[in-house]
Amino acid sequence: MKKYFALLLVMVLLLAGCSNGDAEMTETVPPTETIPEGRYHAGSELETETEGAVRQYDLPQGSFGQLAVAGERQLVVSESEPAQLYMLSGDEGIPTTASLPEGAKPTGCQAVGGGFMYYDEAKKQAVVLDAHLQELHRFDLPEDIIGSPVFSPDGSGIFFSAGQEIRCMDTQNRLPRRVRSFSAAEQTLLGSCFGGKMLICQLKDAEGNTETQYISAEDGQTVCADNSLDLLYTCEDRYFAQRTDGGLRQRIIGTRSGEAAVLEIPEELLAEALALGGMIGYSVEQTGLQLNFYALDSGKKTAAVLLPGIAEPKAILADKASGYIWLLAATPEGDVLLRWDMKKSAVQEDVTCLAALYTAENPDTPGINALQERIERINTARGVRIYIWQEAVKTTGGHTLVAEHQVSAIVDMLDQLEVALKEFPKGFVSKSIRSKVRICLVRSANGGSDGIQFWNGKNAYIALCSGSDIRAEFMKNFGLVIDSHVLGNSPKYDYWDTLNPEGFVYGTQVDEALLSGEKRAFVDADSMTSAPMDRSRVFWQAMQPDNAELFKGEAMQKKLKMLCQAIRDAWNLKKSAEIFPWEQYLEKPIAYNKK
Repeated sequence: MKKYFALLLVMVLLLAGCSNGDAEMTETVPPTETIPEGRYHAGSELETETEGAVRQYDLPQGSFGQLAVAGERQLVVSESEPAQLYMLSGDEGIPTTASLPEGAKPTGCQAVGGGFMYYDEAKKQAVVLDAHLQELHRFDLPEDIIGSPVFSPDGSGIFFSAGQEIRCMDTQNRLPRRVRSFSAAEQTLLGSCFGGKMLICQLKDAEGNTETQYISAEDGQTVCADNSLDLLYTCEDRYFAQRTDGGLRQRIIGTRSGEAAVLEIPEELLAEALALGGMIGYSVEQTGLQLNFYALDSGKKTAAVLLPGIAEPKAILADKASGYIWLLAATPEGDVLLRWDMKKSAVQEDVTCLAALYTAENPDTPGINALQERIERINTARGVRIYIWQEAVKTTGGHTLVAEHQVSAIVDMLDQLEVALKEFPKGFVSKSIRSKVRICLVRSANGGSDGIQFWNGKNAYIALCSGSDIRAEFMKNFGLVIDSHVLGNSPKYDYWDTLNPEGFVYGTQVDEALLSGEKRAFVDADSMTSAPMDRSRVFWQAMQPDNAELFKGEAMQKKLKMLCQAIRDAWNLKKSAEIFPWEQYLEKPIAYNKK
């Protein structure tokens, strides 16, 4: 028995030894996972200069033109051919690269769900990528698609314009549905707002006139039509809009529930950061790019940073998940991705940039009334009568005048008008008719944005529109008033028609050859409609700066000379030694000279 036990023990030891020997011969060390080096530029000049508020992530050589951000992942799209998708992840910016097929033209790249979507313009396909840039789906869109599609924020729908319809493709079942049909000659889908619940469409008729409509993404019903918006950004229920209201640019913040206010920030350039409850104003300075963040709940600047060596950025995006502002920018060394942590560059300011929103239905009545004192001073000094707001549209002379309700727009018009009136000799304007010239400062006249002159009985009216060149429009229309005064007080214009080319008859022809060169005899085509219009145009152009070239020809010199002589005669200024502004382009002065 002992022999068997000893033999068994030897076999076990031998087997164990063989097993250990085999393990030593075949044992392998598991490979260490290789993690690509991050693109975070530790200790960059930008990070040092901003005291850690801005991180820099270096990108490969080349130019990048699109940016999409989804939390810890930031995707940029190269402008090379073939295009490349380049994604950075985490604080260190771990890179992931995906090359697109030859000829692909990616546009409209955006973060959707847990990944990204873009439109391949070359193949007319919408492409869905996962969080690792792996392609998940491709959706074929019609060959007659107009412009680019719009993706719903959750990736469930692809909206596009084709034929005379706006359609939506459900990404789950790949079935398209018609959202809205149009009878317009052409319609273009511009984008979406309020979380994809509303679509923005531009309609164009056969004459080229356009209208912007906001329609429901669900049933296609028109919510509103508004051509005044230059910009519209939305996030959840909040919006930022920039529009031209009359001659005034307004930046409005509000909610769909109806609350609204004006955001009066000084920067011309803007980027939306509604996801973080604010707007970014930025300016390119000699020292770099200045960024200012304005919180919309208070209207105050709450963060600011200067980025040395950075010009106007290619893209700026605010990410709610991370709380950072991301910028795609160019530097002399190449394109970079920047991360702005606003908490590290916070500022405290007491001044708010929020102001009340005034409309024609709810005007700034105290502000309008406060202008009357200034208007009375101008009226007294210059011998005119200036009307604003509702007073400006009481007398229309059969024209359509729309009142201007914006105080700042009226102030701007008064500033320009006062300068123009000071160019005339004392008492000149007041003596142009028996009663004083009435000047109406309005928003529009006959649907236009310039100005008109009309009569009501013996009273002369000039309506000037906000947003126009007030000086030029006043000179143009006051020339008609001057012409009327001359006709009633001087015989000089009895021979005006002799200054025109032989055989010319007003109102019967437009001869382009008479509008330029040595044969020029008229300022413009309107000048050929009537003698009063011809003379008023000559006066207007004679009052414009740097206009000597217009009056070099013989015919134009003769007309200018007769006009200047007629004005001196009608205003009893023949013995004045003064050279008046409208006489500046006379080749031979006609001012009185005792010699």
